[in-house]
Amino acid sequence: QRDSTRKTNNTILSGDIGIVGDDADNAYHVVISGNNVGAGELNGLSILDGNANGDWYVITVDSLEVYDASGGGLYNESITYNDPEFPILKNVTISRNKSRASGAGIYNIGSQLLLINVIISGNIAGSYGGAIQNYNSNNIITNTIISGNVAGTDGGGISNEFSEPILTNVTITGNVAGGTGGGMFNIFSFRPIIRNSIIYGNSNGIYNIEASYPVITNSLVQGRNSESNGNIRGDKDPLFKSPISPGLTTLGNFHLETASPVIDMGNNSYYGIGATPDLSMIKTDLDGNNRFKGTVDLGAYEYDASVLSVGIVNYTAQAEGNSAKLKWTTVTESNNKAFIISRSADGKDFKEIGSVAGAGNTSAEKNYVFYDENPLNRMNIYQLSQMDYDGYKTDVGVRTVNFFSAGSNLIKVFPNPVKNTAKIYFTAGNYNQAELTDVNGKSLQRVSLSAVDTETKIDMSSMPSGIYFIKLVGNDKVESRKVVKE
Repeated sequence: QRDSTRKTNNTILSGDIGIVGDDADNAYHVVISGNNVGAGELNGLSILDGNANGDWYVITVDSLEVYDASGGGLYNESITYNDPEFPILKNVTISRNKSRASGAGIYNIGSQLLLINVIISGNIAGSYGGAIQNYNSNNIITNTIISGNVAGTDGGGISNEFSEPILTNVTITGNVAGGTGGGMFNIFSFRPIIRNSIIYGNSNGIYNIEASYPVITNSLVQGRNSESNGNIRGDKDPLFKSPISPGLTTLGNFHLETASPVIDMGNNSYYGIGATPDLSMIKTDLDGNNRFKGTVDLGAYEYDASVLSVGIVNYTAQAEGNSAKLKWTTVTESNNKAFIISRSADGKDFKEIGSVAGAGNTSAEKNYVFYDENPLNRMNIYQLSQMDYDGYKTDVGVRTVNFFSAGSNLIKVFPNPVKNTAKIYFTAGNYNQAELTDVNGKSLQRVSLSAVDTETKIDMSSMPSGIYFIKLVGNDKVESRKVVKE
């Protein structure tokens, strides 16, 4: 579908725009900008679930050749190298997109984009640039989160080739590269500029080769421990409210805790009138809160006491009679409206089953209890979440409780597919051994079971990806379940 001006989700897509999806009724997944759109703007748009899964061929769009395996979310190519009239992405979310090759979130070639208040998360590329791949592209990126993206080779967050982007108040965290540059990969990119930004908690930080010399000021960058130019040592934890481990995810809360070392450590002059680039029109952070109550903080968010996390300890779940009893303790609470309890049988589809009111604001220790009076007659997986008064939810963690009927023979492997550890749930008294085998029946691991055991674990972290079988062996029975190792 192609129009000179198209309105989608209250957003004006100006210029020559192609919108490509899975079929004619769902033509919205991938946005391809082939011709020169000038100062066209995407505002308030979500670009989700695109899949650039071509066979590495070149296709023609608006008389230009583009790669069918790159740009899962947005493919942006300029016919005029870094045209001064550049497209703008503002208040845009780009998530869960895939590319067989590069740039799962955004693929830029010869283009310049202005990104303001953008979230790019949970995208996966087969080679370079889990979130963004830049080739001959000098983007300006401000108030942006780049998190939980994966690249098969280099540049889990951003990959720059012959590109010199300018990053101001950007948070890059939880990204993974199969090779180097979990946060950022630079090749033949002389002068990327990073300022007022946080690059932390990725599979690794920044990797530079072939005459790439980023200029880093007033930032915290993983793997760089120099404190010159206003920088903070890269081994200091920025103290996000809900950090994520490196991996493919759209979760996380990257607001700052009270003791964060990046508060008031930025440089306000980057937003001065006449500065290069001129960002003086930006007055707020990613949340829309005032950036300039004093000295600007690092990252996409200014510190705000109203988004302090709730400190939770001793979160447990266990069977008590015919009910499941969940217990947890808080040591601090701020802006805490409630705790939400959800339940699942498979660890994928959770349904809310209840809530417990929070204490609002307190530094006193508080104990909480929730009973599930009607648990499932099988494995119950409980997700505890904390909700602020503004509706912002943070997942606390998952706990499991088994309720198997007497004489039943239910068996569950969770999670499946598995990345590291497979948990096996079963009825007590039926088995004396758990065994992991390959598809040919070769034994790889064995775990002894007692008569009272109802669950066990098998470490599969060192196993190559593929199909395996878990066997539960009893005196007169053998049960087998297939498990997929990612």
